[in-house]
Amino acid sequence: MPSRQAWNNINLTRLAEKIKSPLVFGHVRATTAGSLSLDNCHPFKHGKLMFMHNGGIAEWPTIKRSIQKTLPDVAYNMVQGNTDSEWAFAVFLSKLADPNAKSFTSHELRQAMLDTISTFNHFAQEFNVPEPSLMNFCVTDGETVVATRYISSRRDEAASLWFSSGTAFSEYAQGGHYRMAKADKRENIIMVSANANLRDM
Repeated sequence: MPSRQAWNNINLTRLAEKIKSPLVFGHVRATTAGSLSLDNCHPFKHGKLMFMHNGGIAEWPTIKRSIQKTLPDVAYNMVQGNTDSEWAFAVFLSKLADPNAKSFTSHELRQAMLDTISTFNHFAQEFNVPEPSLMNFCVTDGETVVATRYISSRRDEAASLWFSSGTAFSEYAQGGHYRMAKADKRENIIMVSANANLRDM
């Protein structure tokens, strides 16, 4: 489905009406690194894990080879495309004790995410990369979701990250207008949305 925009894709509309899932990942890609191709479309998948990235790794061609040298075969061989985002997923996989595990704890996923960000910061410092990297990452194993709102800068603001929670999410007007309702204190539904201001990169 990457050949057409999501808002103008008849197949997506038809499929979305029929599919139900307790957890949905969706990503609209603005190509900042890598070609526009099916291999480069988020979310990326390995075993039970799915991964998305909103933002960009600063001076990716400069640090790419050094990052690749640190990866074990299972992470290196997972990559099919040529985006900084998929390589970020490979780095994330390399931080897990067993990326092929049948289950992960929330602590394992969180720590792997922190270690991934730390790795990119280390190489940016080593290569004196002046501009910041936007690392809004999101990963799930189908049970747990870990999302980050992060920029490797002390001066610039990170890309936006919003969340909403409630008991029902439904259309309230024709034309695709939706709202989150909260009938009580429960949070049966949680929606997370990220946006990177790529004009500032």
